[in-house]
Amino acid sequence: MADACKKFSAATSYAAASYEDFAYATAGTGNFVNYGDPYVQASRSEGGKALQKAIAAAMEAAGTPGLPPDVAAPMNSWTMNATKLLAIMAVQAGGDALNSTANDLNTDAHNAGLACAANGSRV
Repeated sequence: MADACKKFSAATSYAAASYEDFAYATAGTGNFVNYGDPYVQASRSEGGKALQKAIAAAMEAAGTPGLPPDVAAPMNSWTMNATKLLAIMAVQAGGDALNSTANDLNTDAHNAGLACAANGSRV
């Protein structure tokens, strides 16, 4: 279980660091996102690629044999919300959808960390 928790933690850290540029590029404009801006385009591309890698790693962590369901559940939820975020980025949705889904990802990552800790694993 400790390996699954570490792998999940690494995946979420990588996703957050990689998504950060896109988040900054789209911040402060309310629901409007200027997807025509070259910086938004570049950071969206890089952030999306990183999210795909992080999703694969998180899915692998969540599917670890013997992983308690209360640990796997928030990992699976994070994976689903990260996939949703990729879709939102792909269809060039507004800032409200991006922010809401990013908040859901943060909650899922937090809940997974708590579940890992409650089951005796440090991340």
